Amino acid sequence: MKDIDISQIGKIIEENHRFASSYYSANEQINEEISLKLDAEGKEKKEPIALEDLQKIFDPEPLAAEIATRLGIKKVPGLKILFAQEILKSRYGDTTKSGVTIQSDNLIDLTGIMKATFKAIYVQHFNRDFDKEKNVAWLTVCLAWEHRDGGTNGSTFLTAWFDFNTKKWTFRGIRE
Repeated sequence: MKDIDISQIGKIIEENHRFASSYYSANEQINEEISLKLDAEGKEKKEPIALEDLQKIFDPEPLAAEIATRLGIKKVPGLKILFAQEILKSRYGDTTKSGVTIQSDNLIDLTGIMKATFKAIYVQHFNRDFDKEKNVAWLTVCLAWEHRDGGTNGSTFLTAWFDFNTKKWTFRGIRE
């Protein structure tokens, strides 16, 4: 058996450590590159579409027609439907949120006997979000109202999704 030169052990350990470090570093880099290219299901990730391009693709007309149909009117007065990005400020910091926003003019003149108790009625979005990985925006649409003697409330009547990949809307009523 050959004698080990003790003065060389430190050098051997250092070389092994350097090799292991470079191996693990390269392995981590490869894993990171793979995770940047693949989603949780192992499919290749798509590059996010820029906000300006999303706005060019976005078609609000089918949603406007669906809302009017569900409300039983030809057209919702002053209905504005946008795909936009806004900065939400809070004490925890600013958050950027993209999604579909909806706001109509006051519809009180279309409500008949409801004018006696309501000051204003609007079509608005209630909840909304945008999935950047799937390029799908969703929202809930509601009638929001203000009572004559104060207070507000609302009721959701429609959920809608817009798929920016297929450029198609999907709608579902609350009780469907």
